Amino acid sequence: MTSKKEILLLLQSIIYESKMKKKEFVPLTQKKNVRSF
Repeated sequence: MTSKKEILLLLQSIIYESKMKKKEFVPLTQKKNVRSF
């Protein structure tokens, strides 16, 4: 069994990684999709 804290940490790390990946594409789409975030 995983504790709630472990699950939250996993979610935070996944969200952080996804945000970092999105930032790589921001320069290409920032002008068109400023309000999409």
